[in-house]
Amino acid sequence: MLGRLGLVLLISGSGCLLEIDEALIPGRGPGDGGVRPDGGPDGCPADQVPLVSGGCIDRTEVNNQAYRAFVDARGGDLSGRPEACAFDTQNEPSQEWPPSQGRLEHPVTFVDWCDAFAYCSYLGRSLCAAGAWREACGTLAYPYGASYQAGTCQGDAQNPGQRRTDPVGSHPGCVGPSGALDLSGSVEEWINDCAGDQCGLAGGSFLDPPASLTCTAPRTAPIGSSAQARGFRCCSP
Repeated sequence: MLGRLGLVLLISGSGCLLEIDEALIPGRGPGDGGVRPDGGPDGCPADQVPLVSGGCIDRTEVNNQAYRAFVDARGGDLSGRPEACAFDTQNEPSQEWPPSQGRLEHPVTFVDWCDAFAYCSYLGRSLCAAGAWREACGTLAYPYGASYQAGTCQGDAQNPGQRRTDPVGSHPGCVGPSGALDLSGSVEEWINDCAGDQCGLAGGSFLDPPASLTCTAPRTAPIGSSAQARGFRCCSP
């Protein structure tokens, strides 16, 4: 019986079946940016959804558990970061780290742009470009439609004064046409759109009013800054 990584080939003219470990095929193994063995019929990894223009985007924002695995694996290794990140001295978030057991499923926060870039690169992915993020969010004002719907996503109007995140994916109605969740509210997300030391943010956060939770609300922040309501997600080619 073939395992989940098995790929069956019929050797022409021989009638023989050969089982190959799919993870050994360039472009098909974890960490190389190609189709993972656990990918769906759309060719995206299981934790991502497809974009119409091609490529994939994370279904949810990166959570503390996933980011902790990255920190544990990389330690203090900062190799591979862009030259603009030479100021950065650690992979760990600047505050609230390590996360408590009860917050492992919450989005990682207090990461700067360089942390987000490094995490996505480590997985063989990339920090989402502005166009890819915008496509995932859709062509309407909000990912779910043209008009603001209180309570659909996690913004300040839902729970005024609330100063905490919710677990990723816990607002199933906050979904864009791509199938990606929490593109509006939850935490604002770093995107790969920088000019000088200013880098783009998208989506707004749980601290923001409706006007700042749209798919197109522009915002930037210094590349080395971090915040309580700021995280990210990754894209794949």
